[in-house]
Amino acid sequence: MMREIKFRGFGITIKEWHYGDLAQDKGVGITFRERGMLCSYYVDPETVGQFTGLKDKNGVEIYEGDIVNETHKYMTSDGIGVVKFNRGSFYIDNNAETCLWDDESEFEVIGNIHESQESKK
Repeated sequence: MMREIKFRGFGITIKEWHYGDLAQDKGVGITFRERGMLCSYYVDPETVGQFTGLKDKNGVEIYEGDIVNETHKYMTSDGIGVVKFNRGSFYIDNNAETCLWDDESEFEVIGNIHESQESKK
């Protein structure tokens, strides 16, 4: 089975999340060509994040830049961190730098780092 590679970004003119294939136009910025549609959206390059290939406990897709709450089977406290990509893999940037493929943890997307920034603009 092939891994689904897709991205999301927050629109510059149409202020909402856009999902799809990533194309970089020289001198114009980043556009998304959404699957099944013949249109492009210009998005803020700072908001672009790749799909990790994983879903949280509620079936929500997990993207780079998401804020997730981790519940560990054997720990009493939950941990909150940001999904990041480094050295070929996704991880949660918290005090422990948790791997997203931890079988002893359950994850829930509770927001993302960009939405809170957008609401301040």
